[in-house]
Amino acid sequence: MKTIAGAFALFLLIAVTAYLAFFYAPIEKTMGPIQKIFYLHLPSAFSSFIALGICFYANLMYVFKRQPKWDWLGVSAAEVGLAFITVVLVTGPIWAHPVWGWFIFRFAGGARSIPNR
Repeated sequence: MKTIAGAFALFLLIAVTAYLAFFYAPIEKTMGPIQKIFYLHLPSAFSSFIALGICFYANLMYVFKRQPKWDWLGVSAAEVGLAFITVVLVTGPIWAHPVWGWFIFRFAGGARSIPNR
């Protein structure tokens, strides 16, 4: 019961934060309303870095100590990191298209921006 109450409280806090970010925060002059996607994009990127850093550390600990708890932590952190990095990879192009124009990835040279014509 304690876990369900904590999950509900966390969901409520996330919902309030999303409401404040998308409806209460002012619209930025240069980019307009598309800038508000950063309120989701950037925290998701930071969270993915933290989760994948924990995954790296836990996997190193598992290699050296062979305790199952480190393996479980590594797998759990990888799942959380995958969820957050998926949000980053979806919201990034959504923001980049109206701000930079068409955004493509070339395998030979990385990412580059191509203006709309």
